[in-house]
Amino acid sequence: MALGHARLPDVVSGAPDADPDGVVGCESARLVADAVLYEGYLLYPYRMSSEKNRVRWQFGVLAPRDWIESRGPVRDSVAGSADTWRQRTECLVEAGPTARLRVRLRFLQLQHRSVQRRGADGGFLEVGELEVDGRRHLTFDEAVPQEFDVAAPLDDPECTELITVAGGEDPEPLGPDARVLRTRWPLSARVRPR
Repeated sequence: MALGHARLPDVVSGAPDADPDGVVGCESARLVADAVLYEGYLLYPYRMSSEKNRVRWQFGVLAPRDWIESRGPVRDSVAGSADTWRQRTECLVEAGPTARLRVRLRFLQLQHRSVQRRGADGGFLEVGELEVDGRRHLTFDEAVPQEFDVAAPLDDPECTELITVAGGEDPEPLGPDARVLRTRWPLSARVRPR
């Protein structure tokens, strides 16, 4: 949970730190958000053999509700230290009754990077690592950045926005007998800015 406070006239249009939509303060906020978003993902050289890389590595990781609840009692965690299926952020806003709240939702979508070699039957099999043309390729989880804007009237506490992200597979040939297959699973989330 995060807590913030903003006066709307202080965060709208016309200053040097405005984002492409003219909202002031967003570029500085984006730098902080990127540091939190990518902490543990891009800031350190990772090795699969390192113990710290065998556990979840980011603040605010969310997983499907059914999967979380099937693993035992769910406990609330402000710091994100335990797996959870929901996130709550609280901000105080001073605004008129007809104001609209704009929220930018940014997150990393899990993508499995599978290094594969061709088996005897002609199909591909996942391997932990593979060297092709002197270059080492590893099977590992990656992430794809996603960003959505949601706008909601402040006088409608029931407003809900459904966010959906498609899954997919992207093969990358490494030669006739090897490839990398990147797999993303579809996901959806409900955002209730109230």
